[in-house]
Formats: sequence, C-alpha cells, structure tokens
Amino acid sequence: MTLPLRIRLTLLFSLAMALVLAGVGWFAYTRIATDLSRTLDQQLRARAQDLSALVQHGGSLRATQGRLVESGESFAQLVTARGQVLDATPPLGRRSLLDASALRRARRGELFLDRPSVPGLDEPARLLAVPAGGRVLVTGVTLENRAETLNSVREAFLIGGPVALVLAALAGFLLAGAALRPFEAGVQRERRFVADASHQLRTPLSLLTMELELAQRRSRSPEELREALASAADSTARLSRLADGLLLLANADDGRVALKVDELDVADLARRVAERHGAQVEAEPLVVRGDALRLEQALTNMLDNARRHGGGEVTLTAAQHDGSVELHVLDNGVGFPSAFLTHAFERFSRGDPASADGSGLGLAIVETIARAHGGEAHAANRPCGGADVWVALPLRAVR
Repeated sequence: MTLPLRIRLTLLFSLAMALVLAGVGWFAYTRIATDLSRTLDQQLRARAQDLSALVQHGGSLRATQGRLVESGESFAQLVTARGQVLDATPPLGRRSLLDASALRRARRGELFLDRPSVPGLDEPARLLAVPAGGRVLVTGVTLENRAETLNSVREAFLIGGPVALVLAALAGFLLAGAALRPFEAGVQRERRFVADASHQLRTPLSLLTMELELAQRRSRSPEELREALASAADSTARLSRLADGLLLLANADDGRVALKVDELDVADLARRVAERHGAQVEAEPLVVRGDALRLEQALTNMLDNARRHGGGEVTLTAAQHDGSVELHVLDNGVGFPSAFLTHAFERFSRGDPASADGSGLGLAIVETIARAHGGEAHAANRPCGGADVWVALPLRAVR
C-alpha cells in the first residue's frame, strides 16, 4: 500500500526533526556534563589551595567542617608519603583514599581521580590530590549533585523531545499540505484538461474515421465521395484548430507563449479581421506592439463566438480607454447566461453545456493571448441586449 505524498513528506520531516532533536539533545547534555566537570575541578583546586595553606600552618582538617569543607558533600584527608592518614574530615576513616601508585603520582603534581565509592560516604566522588610539604593533601566531593543535575537535563529532553517532535510533525503535516495544495490543484487541473481534451478530440476523430470508412465503399457515387471528403476535410481542419489551441494553452501553462512582437496598426488589424467575418468595424487610428497572428487569432475567436452564439449585427470596435487600448466585439443577441459570465474564459466551458457546437476553447485562447501581451480579457452583457467581449492591452504596449 502506497502512502499519500503528504504523509510520506510528514514522516520524512519527522525523521529529520528526530535526528536534529537527538543531535541537539546529545550536544547539550555533553556540553552541560563537561561544564559541570570543569566547574567541579575548579572548586576542588580552590579548596585544595585553602586547605594546603591551613595544614602548612598546623591547622586541623576536622575543624574545617562546615567552613572550608561542606558536610556530606565534600571531604579532605592528609596522608604521608607511605599512605598513613594524619588527619581527615568526618566521616572518613583512617584508611587512605589513595593507593601506592596514586600517592607517587600525587607527590609529583596534582592528580584528579574518580572513585565509585568513598569509605564512610558510599557515594561516587571526584578526588584531587596535591603535594603539601612532603605529604599529600586529598580533597574530594561527591558527584550526587552533578548526577541529579544531569538526570534533570536528561528527563527534560526525554519529556520535551517527544512533545517537540509531535508538534514538529504536526507543523510538518500542515506545511506539507500548504505546499502540496497548489501542486495537487495543478495535477487535478491537468487531469481535467487531458480528460476534456480527449473528449473534444474523440468527436472529430470519430467523424473522420466514419467518413473515411464510408468513402472506401465501392457503391458510393462520385458526389457522395466528394461530400465525404469535404466532411473529412472539415473534421481535419477542426482537429488542426483544436490541436493548435491545446498547444497554445499548454505552452501558456509553462510560461512559453512565443510572440513575434512588432508595431501594428490597430485600425488596419480590426478591418482585416472584420472583413473576413462580415462584421462592422469602428476603429481609432492607434499603434500597438504585439504579435499580429496571435492578436488576429484572438479577434477571430471573439467574432466566431459572437456569430455562433449571438444574434443580429456583429461589430468590432477599437479605441483607447483609461490608458489602454480596448478591442470589443459586440453582438445583438440574448447575451451570456448570468452564471456563465464568471467562468466564460475557462477551458472547455460553454454557455450551453448540452451544445456540441465548438470546443469550448475559443475564449480561453483569447484570454491566454491577452495575458501573453500583458493585457486582460473581459466579457459582459450589454444593457441594450447582446454580449460584449473585449481585450485590453496595457498602456506600455501602446505608442
């Protein structure tokens, strides 16, 4: 069973966060343990200096309990070179804390030692042995406080780590959802686009196949063959237009609409397209920068849409308005259904879903071409009746 991409990303993010938290916890724990050990050694050195001065002046270690040595936590012992205990703080006994080897090393300089247990205390301890006028002074401290501190740190990480990991996993799940939402929407849009394109291609392909199969029959007359070939040619032309439109929209999705930009006479462009479609034209003398073939394609789609679904006379106008050049196609029909206006430029959308007339790509291509020129496409119903579809080119594209 394959897990959803969002779950897989969350698990991957959680694993990465677990490794990060474990690494941070280990580093912090090790750093705290090192700092505690360093502080402990500094305390032992300071205490050894004080006690060395004390014993050099004939002072007693027993009398220091509570002043230089804390009861129950630290201790001290003065021994001879042979290991005989001369003085010690309670509750240490008369047994030397150092063996013969440690004594020899301590007489040459300071020596740190860790002991799992100290007689009279039964606790792990850290010792510092230093030479003191032919003798050896041993100071020590139990490691109970250090162990309690490290246990508290470890418990904090063991409790806080999983909580932080759960919160990080939840945040990762939400972030993955937010990051994947556009991707999933794009995939869904592409699937719908492919499905709609397949549906649109199926009809002309079926007609073309049927006409070619009928044309192969020997019983058909020359007139019937000419009609079949004409129908096949229409289907082929429709397929060609549909393929060109699909390619344009696919390139637009990838941001790759190639334009051959040049200076264009808007009035001449409008008249040329309007004449081919038998439409009236009202155009101001304007010059814009754009792709002539693409703008002609957009205007052709707008006029074709008006002739197919509008009524009465169709007019193409071109004028400058609010800092842009607007090219309007007006008809005198019943106008667009009100619910259709909000998605008139969506791909494969039709005012009448039951109609098989057209591919539903005409206005979508118009908007794509307008956006490629840095402009916009709009559709509205005229107050006096009929539809109004127009493209607006920005002022920067106008001379």
